[in-house]
Amino acid sequence: MRLWPPIVDEPSRCGYLPDRDWRLEYQVALAIEPGEYAARMLGGWRRFGRTLFRPACIGCDQCRPIRVDVGRFRPDRSQRRVRRLNEGVIRLEIGQPCADPAALDLYQSYHAHQYAAKQWPSRRQKKKSKRKRKKCH
Repeated sequence: MRLWPPIVDEPSRCGYLPDRDWRLEYQVALAIEPGEYAARMLGGWRRFGRTLFRPACIGCDQCRPIRVDVGRFRPDRSQRRVRRLNEGVIRLEIGQPCADPAALDLYQSYHAHQYAAKQWPSRRQKKKSKRKRKKCH
C-alpha cells in the first residue's frame, strides 16, 4: 500500500447533523491491494477516486457507512412505488464508465451547488481543460 500522509480537516458545520461540527480524515491511495482496500472499507473508510476518507469528528460517532449486498437486495414497497412513478421519466443506462464534456459539466455544476448550498469546504475549481475529449457514445 502506498498512501500519502493523512490530512484532517478543521471542524466545520456538519452536513448531516446541523447542531454539530464534523471533520473528515483523508488519504490519497497511490497503490492499494484488494485486501487492504477491503479492510479500510470495513473500518468505516469510503472512497472517491484515489481518495480514501472517513469521519474524524470529535465526540461524535453518528456517521456509519452502509454496505448493501446487491445480490440479496430487494426493494421495499416505497422503493417499488418510486420506481413505478419514474417509469418513462428516468432512463437507466448501464455501460462502461466514461467522462464526456456533458458529464464533467454536470459534475462541476453539482459541486458548485454543494459549495453554496451546504457550505462544502471550498476547493479551488479547476479550469475547464482545452484539450479535446472524446465522446462516450
